[in-house]
Amino acid sequence: MLTERQRIILKFIVDDFISTGHPVGSRTLSKNPQLNVSAATIRNEMADLEEFGFITQPHVSAGRVPSQLGMRFYVDSFLEDVGLISAEHQSVTGKLFAERHARSELLLNRAAKLLSEQTGLASVITAPGFSRRKLANLRLVRLGEHNTLLVLVSDQQDVETASFGTPDVTQTSLDELSDGLVRVFGGETIEGMSRAKVFQLKREYPQHGEIVDVLVPVLRDLLRRFDHEYISVWGVDRLLAKGPFSDFESAGKLMKFFEDPRKLSALLDDGESGTRIRIGDELGDPLFRRCSVIQSDYGYGSEQNGMLAVIGSVRMNYARVRAIVDIFRDTLTNIFSGIQL
Repeated sequence: MLTERQRIILKFIVDDFISTGHPVGSRTLSKNPQLNVSAATIRNEMADLEEFGFITQPHVSAGRVPSQLGMRFYVDSFLEDVGLISAEHQSVTGKLFAERHARSELLLNRAAKLLSEQTGLASVITAPGFSRRKLANLRLVRLGEHNTLLVLVSDQQDVETASFGTPDVTQTSLDELSDGLVRVFGGETIEGMSRAKVFQLKREYPQHGEIVDVLVPVLRDLLRRFDHEYISVWGVDRLLAKGPFSDFESAGKLMKFFEDPRKLSALLDDGESGTRIRIGDELGDPLFRRCSVIQSDYGYGSEQNGMLAVIGSVRMNYARVRAIVDIFRDTLTNIFSGIQL
C-alpha cells in the first residue's frame, strides 16, 4: 500500500510524463510547491516506487517514467470527471444529430471522423449488431496429443471450425468441457461472453483452466465470422505521427492491422460494458503495448450494441478523452434509439 506522499509523487511523475514525454527526476519534482520536501527525500520515495514496480528507469542516469502498473494506478486513482465546456458539448451533439437521418454507415463514418478530430487520436466505431449470431451448440474433438478441433454451430445453423493447441487431454474431458461451454455460453453473442462468465467456467473446471484461456478467444473469433460488422476507422495517421509507430516496420504492421476488420474487432472485444480504459498489455496485442484504448458501447442493449473507441499513446489526456467518448456514446445511443434533442 502506497503512502500518501508516494501516491502524490507518482501522480506528479505521470502528469509530467504525459505532458512532456520525458523521464522525470527528483530535482524537477522538488520544485513542485505541493510536495515541500527535499530532493533527497523524493529520491528515496522514488526508489520505493521503482521497487514496487510503479515506475522504471529507461536508461542509466535518466529520471523515471511510469510503468504500466503505474499508469493503471494513476487511471484508477486520480482520474477525475472532466466536463467539457457547454459550447464544446453542444457542438459535438449538434454535429452528430445533424447527421441522424443519414444512412447508418454514413452517420458512423462522420461520427468516427469527428471523434478523431475532437480527441486528436485514432477512432473506431462499429455499427450496432442488429443480427448478431448466437452460440447454439459446440463440440470439442481431440485430434491428437496436443491438438483439438472446435466445431461451433450458431442459432442460424451456421457452422464454423477451428483447431488449436492444447495440453494432452482425453475426449471424455473434452466432452464434459463442451457441455459446460454450451451451458455457460449457449444463447450468447460475442458481447455476452463476459469475463465473469469465463471466470465462472474456470471455477467449474479448474483442471481445464489452461484450455479455457486458449479456447475462449478462438470461440469469439468463430462467432465473429458469422457477423458482418460495419467498422469505421479514422485518424490512423495520428497514431503514425504521434504514437509509438514512427519507425517504418511498426508503421507497416499498424496499417496492416487496421486493414483487417477481424483483428480490429478482436482488439476491442473485451467482454465488458460501459466506458473503460485499457493500457498496454491489457490490450492483448504486443503491437499496442505502448498504447491505451478508451472505449464504450452504445445502442439499444447488450445484444445490439455498437462500439466506439479511441486508440492513442499511453500519454493521452485520459480525463478529457474519456469525457469526449462519453458524449459520443450518449449521443449515438439517443440517435439510434430515436430520441430527439
